[in-house]
Amino acid sequence: MGILSKSLFPHVLVILASAGTGKTHDLSKRITEYLLAENSEVPYNDLRNILAITFTVNASREMKGRVLNWLKGLYLGEQKVINLFEISEERLRNYSNKSGELINKILSNYKDFQIKTIDSFLTTIFKASSISFGFTPNFEIIFDNREYLETAFDLYLDELRDFDNPFFEVLKFINENEPYFSFTPYKKIFENVIKLYQKERHYPEGFKNIDREKEWIKIKDNLKSLSKEISKFIEDNNLSDVIQKDGLMTMLSDLEREDFESFFTRGEKKHPIKKSAQEEPWAKKLDYYWNLLKSKRNEALFIYAENYFYPYLKVLRSFEEKIEFVKRAENVVFIEDIPKIILDNLNINNIPDIYIRLGGKLYHFFIDEFQDTSPIQWENLKLLIENSLAGCGSLYVVGDTK
Repeated sequence: MGILSKSLFPHVLVILASAGTGKTHDLSKRITEYLLAENSEVPYNDLRNILAITFTVNASREMKGRVLNWLKGLYLGEQKVINLFEISEERLRNYSNKSGELINKILSNYKDFQIKTIDSFLTTIFKASSISFGFTPNFEIIFDNREYLETAFDLYLDELRDFDNPFFEVLKFINENEPYFSFTPYKKIFENVIKLYQKERHYPEGFKNIDREKEWIKIKDNLKSLSKEISKFIEDNNLSDVIQKDGLMTMLSDLEREDFESFFTRGEKKHPIKKSAQEEPWAKKLDYYWNLLKSKRNEALFIYAENYFYPYLKVLRSFEEKIEFVKRAENVVFIEDIPKIILDNLNINNIPDIYIRLGGKLYHFFIDEFQDTSPIQWENLKLLIENSLAGCGSLYVVGDTK
């Protein structure tokens, strides 16, 4: 304690570290320090002035538990907790008393103890603003929407009459591009379309329909040409016995069979040459080929994905009307739709009243596992965070460098 100073505010602090390095522990400790600090150290540090965002209910519970246990430890004078917060003897009584007051305040006003999941926070905003967003008061928020999406897809299939419909284009695409014949193409189409629907909800602008077929054909031919060159080098130098059976060899096999789905999803950490042969004269050349293939694969991945999902995205666009019909008929809102609904209203300057109220009380934001924050979730939070940083607020972010 004592490292905080009012002169430090506003500020942004970003902590990047790998998994298992105690990021969440440090974030919980920082929250506790803010709560215990004097107003001369941290401005606007009341319980209701702090919001911590996590991405799982368990993480939220764990962080709340840590903060409460540390406050209890300080109140009871537990030496381990005193040492953790580096509290001097002369300040111990003050922190002990304040810890007791904070525990009472948390138990009396638990709703102000705002360590919650991003979904929970945005749902609170949505519920408070639903009528101004055009929703009836008795709607239901759905966390598992598969049943509704299946119903919508069945309605979509029942009305298929026109062979120009994108659905039949996908059937043709599957037959021409899949390495194996699919006995359940309808299921495959549904699963891929639903994945796109759910992923698209993470991005403010959604996905663009871009036909990459010509680009993919050129890239595919280059990959196959490189594969043949590598295979010939291996064959000419009789290297099949000194190369690992997985990794390079399986990737070459994927390219020969045009099984691109397997090719793009295989791991590449294992070195292709067995240890006993890594010093051989030809090893450098094979190592060059291995790195080149990995590089070309990474360059091709985005084009492959856009080309692969292009027809499925066209199905989604023709299918979305049925999804909206089912949602209206059942008076439901999907949890993954909420960030987009909020952002659409923010973009037309329909600022929810709750944003104005929250902007007047939230000053310090803590975000755990920031790498899991989707672009659209960040857009939902950004307005509040910018407002806090325009005053005496702060943003403390921890994330994985993956």
